[in-house]
Amino acid sequence: MRYINTLTNEYPQFIGDIQRFLPKWQENEKLPTGWFKVNDTPIPESLEPGTVLFEDFPAMVDGEYQRVWSTRQLTAEEIEQMAAPESARQRFLDLGFTEVETDFIFRRLAGR
Repeated sequence: MRYINTLTNEYPQFIGDIQRFLPKWQENEKLPTGWFKVNDTPIPESLEPGTVLFEDFPAMVDGEYQRVWSTRQLTAEEIEQMAAPESARQRFLDLGFTEVETDFIFRRLAGR
């Protein structure tokens, strides 16, 4: 279960965070002033190419806080990192290693 502390705008917060704020508070008690439960919402199943999904700040919907999912464009650095394994593999092939040798090297590097 996730919570939001609206007094400090801290999110995500969990039961332990509430108890750190109010050590005697128990889970079955009413939430302290400024604290609200954040309801789960489905994670989108598909994304546009070149985007990444992230959890945004919760939104108040019909009097209750809900998790919000947003997307953003991948940065150039993220795109480069995603291509790195294939780039490294291609470098081995360019050096004259065979497909079998390259696959063996990468399996060993991955611990398989």
